[in-house]
Amino acid sequence: MLANDGRLVFLDFGLMSSVEPGIMEAFARGIQAALAEDYVALAQAFKDTGFVNDPVIYIPDPGRFGYDEASGTDSGLAAFADELTEAMAVTEGSSSRFGALATVLNQELAPRWKMFTPPYILLLIRTFLTLEGIAARVDPDFNIYEMAMPWAIRRSLSPSSAQGVSAMRSTLLTADNRVQWDRLLDLIGADEPVQETPTVAVSEMASTNARAKSEAMNAAVASLLGSPSGKPLRQALIDVDLNDLVTRLLSKEARTL
Repeated sequence: MLANDGRLVFLDFGLMSSVEPGIMEAFARGIQAALAEDYVALAQAFKDTGFVNDPVIYIPDPGRFGYDEASGTDSGLAAFADELTEAMAVTEGSSSRFGALATVLNQELAPRWKMFTPPYILLLIRTFLTLEGIAARVDPDFNIYEMAMPWAIRRSLSPSSAQGVSAMRSTLLTADNRVQWDRLLDLIGADEPVQETPTVAVSEMASTNARAKSEAMNAAVASLLGSPSGKPLRQALIDVDLNDLVTRLLSKEARTL
């Protein structure tokens, strides 16, 4: 709110929290992973946000897992990801409803895996469930992960931490600055199959939703390219191997863009 003296005043209605940039980047990776049904990446996002321990702790036997001295990997994270994958596979709406994920975590995994609920986690859960409940009254097929993708893409392409910048570059480019074409297509969802719609009304709604998502995605990336937070992305574009890029754009795979 703009005060009479020109100051910008923030109104706290009890739904505000402070979140570190690295946590925001992990949230964005989690949204992309949930939509792609990549529960290994989602499990890593849970760890990065502080939702589970580092290393992950298995409650029935706390000493069962830990970091492997030879590889340096967290063996508990792999086991946690396996259980998450199995539970989500048999849960209705797992790839479209945040409520389904909350149910799996609370009822299936929490009894065996040690988890935490930082203030920003509680805020996220409350916000997502509220928005999801309201939207479902208008559109039964509402997918909160798809709606959040433009924000997730923008956040992923504008990292503020060194780890985030490194992750972003490795997603888009190889070590020799060639385009990671398969990952790029996954990121923008260009290779998603077109779903058949049974009625004209459903078809129109699907078309409207797809157009809205496309416009939001384009707007998010366009605004990012001209903003200070887009510096890592602009640097990646400067470094890209132009010969490889042109070859890729003229290839058969590029027709989906």
